[in-house]
Amino acid sequence: MLAIVAALATCLLGLRVVLILPDLGIGTITETAANVFAGFLQDILLCCLIAAAAWTALWPRRMRPSLVVYATFIVAVLAFGYGVANIAIVRLLGEPVTIDWLRYSDFLSGAINGILHFADAKTLAMAALVPAFLALLSAAFALLVFRLHRTTPRTALGAASLALAGTLVAGAVAEPTVARARLDNPVIAFFSSVAVPAGPDLDIGAANSGGIGGSRASGGIQKSDIEKSGDLSGIRNVILFVLESVPAEYVYDYSTPAPVTPNINRYGAASLRFNNVYAHAPATNYSLFSLLTSIVPELSSTGMTEKHPDLPLASVANVLSERGYRTAYISSSDSRFQSTDLFLANKGFDVIEDFRDWSCDRVYKNSSETWRYMDFSHDLCTVDRLKNWIAEDATRPFFATFWTGMTHYPYFADDTVRRYVANDDLNRFLNALNVGDAAFGELMRFLEASKLADSTLVVIVGDHGEAFGQHGTYVHASAIYEENIHVPLIFVNAKAFSGQRSDVIGGNTDVAPTILDLLGVERPALWQGASLLATERPGRLYFFSPWNGFKVGYREGNRKYIYNSRGRTLETYDLASDPKETHNLTPDTNEAEPALQHLASWVRYQDDFIEGSILGGHGAVSAGAKARSTGIRIAATGTSFVTPPRARVEVDGATVGFFDVAAAPKNADKAAADDDIAAALTVFEFPLPAGTCPSRVRVEFLNDEWDAQKEIGDTNLFVKEIDVNGVGFSADDMAIDSPDAAARYEDYMALWRQGSVHLDVDDLRVCG
Repeated sequence: MLAIVAALATCLLGLRVVLILPDLGIGTITETAANVFAGFLQDILLCCLIAAAAWTALWPRRMRPSLVVYATFIVAVLAFGYGVANIAIVRLLGEPVTIDWLRYSDFLSGAINGILHFADAKTLAMAALVPAFLALLSAAFALLVFRLHRTTPRTALGAASLALAGTLVAGAVAEPTVARARLDNPVIAFFSSVAVPAGPDLDIGAANSGGIGGSRASGGIQKSDIEKSGDLSGIRNVILFVLESVPAEYVYDYSTPAPVTPNINRYGAASLRFNNVYAHAPATNYSLFSLLTSIVPELSSTGMTEKHPDLPLASVANVLSERGYRTAYISSSDSRFQSTDLFLANKGFDVIEDFRDWSCDRVYKNSSETWRYMDFSHDLCTVDRLKNWIAEDATRPFFATFWTGMTHYPYFADDTVRRYVANDDLNRFLNALNVGDAAFGELMRFLEASKLADSTLVVIVGDHGEAFGQHGTYVHASAIYEENIHVPLIFVNAKAFSGQRSDVIGGNTDVAPTILDLLGVERPALWQGASLLATERPGRLYFFSPWNGFKVGYREGNRKYIYNSRGRTLETYDLASDPKETHNLTPDTNEAEPALQHLASWVRYQDDFIEGSILGGHGAVSAGAKARSTGIRIAATGTSFVTPPRARVEVDGATVGFFDVAAAPKNADKAAADDDIAAALTVFEFPLPAGTCPSRVRVEFLNDEWDAQKEIGDTNLFVKEIDVNGVGFSADDMAIDSPDAAARYEDYMALWRQGSVHLDVDDLRVCG
C-alpha cells in the first residue's frame, strides 16, 4: 500500500517536469527545481491523504488488507490519470479545472473534446499506459522497500524521512517563476473549489463602498480626444454587427498577423474607431447582456441570461422600439444557448431568429448530447437573412443586432482554407474571420445599392477575445489578458465620420449609450455605461472572469491590474511599453495596496448594485406622484458634472437599491439654476416586504465629481424628502453622518464627496 503511494508521488513528480519545462524554455536548474517543488508540495499532501485514508480503513481491521490495497491502487490510478489529463487542461485554461468550469457549459459541455484537442500524442500515450506504469512502479517500490527493510531498516526509514522532510522544505521555500495557479495539484484544486465557493477573495470588509473604486465615475476623469464633427442628422438606422470571439489584434489595421478583414479595413478607413475598448467578461452571453442593457453582469460563474432571463431591463432595442423603430436580432448560432432566446423575449425585438429559421446549405453541426446548441450557420447565409429583413419595410427606421458564429471554437473555416499562419487553430480562426468580414462587405454593398448607407450607422464590435497560447491559455473565458477581453469597436458611416481615432478607455456597456448619443436619444437612468463621445467620462474600466480562479481587474490610463483570487496574486502591466503583458510590475511598484482597494470597492459596489437595483427592483416615478405605498420613497435632485448623481439606499444596514437622478441639470459650463435643480426633483421607490417596520433609512452619495480648477463643474446630490410606509419626513428630520460632506441647503440635505444622511424612524404612524 505504501509502495503504491510512493509510486504515485514519483509519477506526479514526473508530471511536474513534463508540465513545467515547456513554460521555462531555457530555464536554469534552480528555476526548474523551484517550479517543480513549489507544486510538488501539494502532490505530497494528496499522497499523505490517500495513505491516511488507507491506514484508517485498515485500523482496527475495518477492511481486508487486500481490498485496501486494491482500493488504494484504483485511487492512485485515478489521481495519476487526472494528473496526465491536467497537462492538456493547463494548456487550455492556464490552470487546473474547478467546479465553476464544470458549470460553465461553453467549456464543460465540450470538455473532453477540448482536452483531447490540446493533448498531444505523448500525453494520450501516457494516459493509456497509466494503470500498467503505476502497477510496475508500485511493484518495484514494494520490492525495494522489502529488501531495505530486511537489511537496514533504520537506515531506510531515516533516508525516507530525510527525503520527505527535504521535499517539504524545498516546496515551502521555493519561489516559482511560473504562476502558482498553474502549479496546483489538479485534485487539490478541484476539491478546494468545491469546498470554497467561487468569488473574488479580496478584503471586502475594508473596502470603502462606492469610494475610490465604488463606481466607474470615481476612477478619475478622462477627456474626450475626438469631436462629433460629421453630419449626424441623416442617421436613422442602426446595425450592431457583433464579431463572435474576435479580439482587436486580429482585425486588420489594429495589428493582425494576416490581412483577413479587407472589407472592414476599406470601410473602416473613413470610420470612427476606438482603440481601447474591452469586454467586461470574456464570454458571449455576458457581453450580450452588457451590449444590450449597458449593465455589467453579476459577478457570478453563471450568466444572467441563464439565471434571470426575464428581467424587465431597458435594452437599446426597447428604447428604439418605443420610438417607432423596427427591431431584429439575427444570429448565426443557436439562440437557445444559455437561454439567450428567453432573455431576448422582453428586450424589445420584433424578430428573434437564428440559423434554424432560414434555409442554408452550409450549417456546421457541432452539437452532441452533452454539448448542446453549438451548431452554426455560415455567416453569409445569416447576412442574407438580415438583408431580406431590412428590405421588408424601408419606410420605418430600423435597429438590428447581427451576430456572427463561425469564429467560435472550434472555428469553422470556409470551403477554401488559406494558409495565413503555421498554427492550425489560429489559421482556421483567421479563415473564419475572413468569412465574417465578407458578410460585413455584403451588408455594406447591400446598403449602398439600397440607398441606405448614408442613413445607417453600422457598429462593428467584438463580443470578447480569443487566446491562442498567449500567457499559456487557449479559447477565451479563462483569463482577462488583452487577448481575452480587448475588442475592436468601429462606427461606420461615411457622412458622419472621416477616419477619427480615439484612445478613450471604454467597455461594451458604453456601446449602447454611444449609439443613443449619436441618435440624440437620452439613455435610461439605470444604465451603467456612458457615451464614448462625452466631453468628460469615467476613467476606470473594470472586468472579471469568474470561472477559473475568479479573476478581477481594471484599466486606468496605461496601467492594467489583474487579481487572481485562487493564488491571491496581483499582476500590474504598463500597456504603453508592454502591450503583450509580459512583465509584471507588481514587485517593482507600490501600487498593490491601492489597486486591491479599488478592486475590493468595485466588487462590493457591483454586488450591491445588482442585488439592489437589478434583482431587488429599481423604479423612478415623477416628482408629482401622490400615491403612497408600503416601502421607501425618496425625493431627490442634484447637479451633474460628468455623470448624474447616484446614491445607495440602505434600510437597517441592508442595501435595498440604488438610484440615479438622470434629470439633474448639467453644470460643467455654467452654474445650475435653483429652478432647474427644483425641476429635476424625482421620486424613487423601493418596495419592502409587507409588515416591514424600518428603524433607520440611510442615503449614501456615491459619485462625487468636481472640477478643481473652476467654481463650476460639480456632481452633488440633494435629498428633499424620505417617505417611509406612507409617512413623509423632510430634511429637518434627517441626521448628517459626515459633517464635512453634507449640509442643509434650503429645503434639501446636500451631499458631496461620500456624504450620507440617515433617518431614524420612531413615528408610530410608520408601522401603524
